[in-house]
Amino acid sequence: MPAKTWFITGASSGFGRAFAEHALAQGHNVAATARQVSTLDGFAATAPDRAMIVALDVTRPAEIDAAIAAVISRFGRIDVLVNNAGYGVVGAFEETSDIELRALMETNFFGPLRMSRAFAPTLAATSSTGSGDGAFGLGALSARTVTDHVALTAPIAVSVLLVGFGLALAGGLLAGGAGALRAARLRPAAFGQGCA
Repeated sequence: MPAKTWFITGASSGFGRAFAEHALAQGHNVAATARQVSTLDGFAATAPDRAMIVALDVTRPAEIDAAIAAVISRFGRIDVLVNNAGYGVVGAFEETSDIELRALMETNFFGPLRMSRAFAPTLAATSSTGSGDGAFGLGALSARTVTDHVALTAPIAVSVLLVGFGLALAGGLLAGGAGALRAARLRPAAFGQGCA
């Protein structure tokens, strides 16, 4: 299997880090992104020729464009996008401020939309050569371990929006063309990954 280039948002911990480590172990190139790149210390050293650490806040479009350009400059292409960046706001919905909810939406909903839109031309180009795997998205629930679902009203709402977006994306944008581009979404149950 030829090596592909994976671009993974939110690779500092949890599923993002697991995807990054797995792809690297399989011989692929990996661009691991995080808002605080210090959380990825040591990652690139495991395979310096195939691993790249990129600072990225998915709420900032200029950073998205710069990150994509840097990865393409280094590896020549991007084959797989893993939309993993996100976090949870834990608390009763009525205690969640508009500021907290808007920040959550910016990262967990609009972030993956921005990333998918920015990557559409890149992934379409790689799929035309038969090598593009497409975009993968994780729901907001992957960001926190909590047993009280009442405390997860806002993240669940965002997750439901992402499911709808993923269905529309898979049925619309990605269906146009040769069908070589695929989309998948994961909605794992809550799990622990040390998020603050």
